[in-house]
Formats: sequence, structure tokens, C-alpha cells
Amino acid sequence: MLLDLTKENLVIKLENTSDLIYPGAEKFFGHGQIIDYDIDNIGIRAGWLLEELTFQNFGFSGVHLEASALTDFIKQRFPVYYNEGKNKAKIEESSEKEKRELIRKLSVQEAEKWWKEESLEWSRFKALVNSLKSSDERRQVKGLFYIRNGKSLCTELNKESYKSEIEPLIFVLSKSNIKRVSEQAKLILVDTEFEWLAIKPSK
Repeated sequence: MLLDLTKENLVIKLENTSDLIYPGAEKFFGHGQIIDYDIDNIGIRAGWLLEELTFQNFGFSGVHLEASALTDFIKQRFPVYYNEGKNKAKIEESSEKEKRELIRKLSVQEAEKWWKEESLEWSRFKALVNSLKSSDERRQVKGLFYIRNGKSLCTELNKESYKSEIEPLIFVLSKSNIKRVSEQAKLILVDTEFEWLAIKPSK
């Protein structure tokens, strides 16, 4: 199960990935898909895939950030933990390695908590809709990118469900002040031939 794999701390370098740009990549062409997760690490790779499938943001992308950004990431992504008791002072005094380990630990906990709460009624279509309703920019982008470019299955996604449940949300996001959100949304809206749907597998 993906959730169990997020706890693995084994590094297995990916091969033939010159068309991918990600932290740890040793060779790339200078163009291609950008993945801002350290996917050479099995646990982070599982976390990345879990977030892609569920359109969630558990925090796994923060593990690879530059040292100066780690504390702020913890503060913003895990505010309850950061402000609890003596955690703030402890985090401020932690080493870079300890902060990275903490981000990973908290990300796993977030994923486990989410699955415990959502597993009985979860569906990918529902998750997609919720990502577009979310105030989390990363989740919005994941949902929009999937609609435009995703080639994996989302069983309930079709022209009818798009028109009734998703398109109104896309209209809202097309007016976002965040450029990468509004641009993706606008590109979906102008695709009146539903080419984005044609690239997805049927049931």
C-alpha cells in the first residue's frame, strides 16, 4: 500500500529520467516535466504518487527545500504542530537534517489521518472536485493539471459531470490572482472539443 511505503527511507535512483526535472536528478535535457519531490527516495516517491492520485497536499514536497526555507514551510504547512507547546523553539533550534525528518514525519501523519477520515467514502472524482474547491494553491494546480494532461482513470469524470460539477469551479479559478492557476483554468475552458477528456482511459 502506498501509505505504508511513505515510511520507507530507502534511496533507489531512477534511471532513464533525462526528460524529468526533479531534486536529485543528475542529468536532464533542460526541458520536460518538473516534479518538485525527491523521488529517488522511495518514501517521498510514494508520497508524491499518493498526492497525485488524491489531489492532496500532505507536505512531502517540503522535504527537499533549501535549508533556509524549512522552518517557514513547517510553520505554514503544519501550523497546529508548530504552535503547540515548545515545538516552535525546538524547531528553531533543530538542525537541517532534523527539520527534513520532521517534515517527512508530519507529512506521513497527515496522510494517515486523512485516510482514516476519508477512506470509507473516498472517490477520485470527489477528490478532484474538492481540490478545485480548496484554498490550497498546490491542490488547485494538481487538479487543474490532471484535467488538462492526466492520463489516469477517474471513473465518474465525463462531459456531464464536468459541466455540472467542475466547470463552474474552473470559471472561478480562471479569475485567480495566481497566474499558474488562472492560466491552467483558462486553457481548460477554451478546450470546447474536450480533448483533455479524450486522452483519459475509459472504464
